[in-house]
Amino acid sequence: MNKKTKFSIRVFSQTFLSCMFFMVQGKFLLITLGHVAVAAQVGAICTAAFVLINRFSLKLLENKWYLAGFVFTATFIADYISHPTHFGEHYTEALYTAAGAALISLFISFTIFEKYFQK
Repeated sequence: MNKKTKFSIRVFSQTFLSCMFFMVQGKFLLITLGHVAVAAQVGAICTAAFVLINRFSLKLLENKWYLAGFVFTATFIADYISHPTHFGEHYTEALYTAAGAALISLFISFTIFEKYFQK
């Protein structure tokens, strides 16, 4: 598996997990197929944006801070346009989801998991 494919899977999974967590507010027993579909949609939008940007620049693959910033921005936009919030103001869930996805990205970047993506 090449590096871009691994990073695409990474972007999808961290966005998906963050979206699922905040959509059900941490109550994983409440997850339905509808939640999975919405989280997959948010993950797919972010991954598509990632693939498009990487056609022009490899900065996202080279710098963990650019990647986290991209994930934050793309997740916020994708979550905001994909579904209404489940708590707070109209942007609150999107903001929390984006922050969660960016934190997951930084966690991966600063731990042993990063070695898997650098191969």
